[in-house]
Amino acid sequence: KKSKDSDADAKAQDEKKEDENSLEKNVYPEVNSLIDAFYTAWGEKNVDRMKELADSFDATDEAKVLNATYIESYSNINVYTKKGLTDDSYVVFVSYDLKFTDVNTPAPGLAQLYVDDKYMIHNDKNDTEVNEYIDKTNQDEDVKKLISEVETNLNKAMESDADLKAFEEQLGQETSMASMADN
Repeated sequence: KKSKDSDADAKAQDEKKEDENSLEKNVYPEVNSLIDAFYTAWGEKNVDRMKELADSFDATDEAKVLNATYIESYSNINVYTKKGLTDDSYVVFVSYDLKFTDVNTPAPGLAQLYVDDKYMIHNDKNDTEVNEYIDKTNQDEDVKKLISEVETNLNKAMESDADLKAFEEQLGQETSMASMADN
């Protein structure tokens, strides 16, 4: 039987571990330049360049980029990192302003990526170990706070621009229909 003290110790240890792996903003130049290059390529629909920057980029990924004709560009990119499973690998949260074609106000967004020790975007959807680690990272308080900030900024942007709000709502419906089609 565990005593209450050992529970408290375990919790304190978890918190200490989280502090040691807190979100860092724009700290690693190699990671920043990789992410910048990837999102610039995405805005330009440069699939060949995206393939160079990711360890796996299949036909589904390619179609997703090429079919997203409503995406004009990404700007104001900030890269938040937490240490990954190995040295020089990172769980990466990318905050950005996404400019949609024919909508004046950019939409604040947040994406999550994993960067491996070769400074490539690790895009293997079947890598259970990495996926579980990313899911665990999402539970960290500093990550929850970042997600919440981006959601707040997106809501403010939608309140200020009816076109953006209408577009996001339409996109939400299309996205949920697309994901149903995948099943």
